[in-house]
Amino acid sequence: YARYVDDIITVFTPNNKYDSTNYLNLIDEKITRYGLARNTDISKNKLTDMRQNSINFNFNFLGYKIDFSPNKLKIEISDNKEQRYKNKINLAIDDYNTSSKYDERNARKLLIKRLRYLTGNIRLLGVKKDILIGIYFSNQQITEQTKLQELDNYLTSVAIDTNLQPYSRLNLANGDKLRIKLKSFKFVDGFKEKKFYKFSKNELEEILSIWKSLWIKNLKRNKKLHI
Repeated sequence: YARYVDDIITVFTPNNKYDSTNYLNLIDEKITRYGLARNTDISKNKLTDMRQNSINFNFNFLGYKIDFSPNKLKIEISDNKEQRYKNKINLAIDDYNTSSKYDERNARKLLIKRLRYLTGNIRLLGVKKDILIGIYFSNQQITEQTKLQELDNYLTSVAIDTNLQPYSRLNLANGDKLRIKLKSFKFVDGFKEKKFYKFSKNELEEILSIWKSLWIKNLKRNKKLHI
């Protein structure tokens, strides 16, 4: 049994291979004593018998997608977490497109900082000193980098090549130069090489400001008890 806030995983070991106990009912019996209720959404409940040799099974836990097959265990970032990265990329690009009309130089600097933050790692300062976060330290359990490669492809072909639109009256050469710079940031490189970037407290507040709404939305979605 393991729990982190409202993410819970429970493993039962049957007494023998013929055991047919309904473990979801067993969980219900236990938690109702404390006034709790299991989320009955079928997508939130997966009961799987791992005694079957041909089993192929996957589930999401703490931002990871854990995939079991007869001969291999694979761990990668979950689909939801991948989408959250994409949403943050989109917001960073959109903010640049809007802000470049008024102050392209500062808008460009902030976009670069935000992509460094997303694709790299940082050491938190102050109260949370020595806490490491980032693309490696927030995903270090993964055994597969497929999702990171997909994020790199999205960043390059969708966000930068298609969605990046500097203010139309700016010099086009400036936009091309910026695209070349932005394409140097890679999720895979940040993970494999554990690339670190330094930001001041004020820089972090500015970087994170446009993503706060995403954090609040995700927090509200995960309020329920998941088993």
